Amino acid sequence: MLVCLKDYPVAIGTEDRAKKTVPKGILEIRSSQIHGFGVFTVRDVRKGIQMGPYRGQVTRVDTANGYSWKLRDGRLIDAGNETNSNWMRYVNCARNMAEQNTVAFQYKGNLYYRTCKEIKSGEELLVYYGQSFAKNLGIDVKKYFQPDEEEVNLSYF
Repeated sequence: MLVCLKDYPVAIGTEDRAKKTVPKGILEIRSSQIHGFGVFTVRDVRKGIQMGPYRGQVTRVDTANGYSWKLRDGRLIDAGNETNSNWMRYVNCARNMAEQNTVAFQYKGNLYYRTCKEIKSGEELLVYYGQSFAKNLGIDVKKYFQPDEEEVNLSYF
């Protein structure tokens, strides 16, 4: 059964709209050790929960801000403006596959996130932004999909 986590309804144009749309009692936005703000679970969130769509200005003009997703059809969802975007703009990029707990996918011209593992209360949601943006963040994309050394050593026992 597909479970969708809906945004808290806030009118477009509202100051700090993006932060105010976070689903109450399930997620919260706070300072992240990875970058700026992040999205954290208030309670355990199971695998397979769908979130979205990612909201922002739809355009075909590339932007340098870090809050944009490029869709397959060439359109860009630019969530740089907090008054017309939603909480999903605050989900940070996973630095390696082991810490990724959310995946991005496109469906009917929109971008969504889905949890790909159970996320314990207090953990940060982390998604992989894709190869080109990960490089901009200084993430070694060649090592991203390699298991860490500890995982490799444990697999022999």
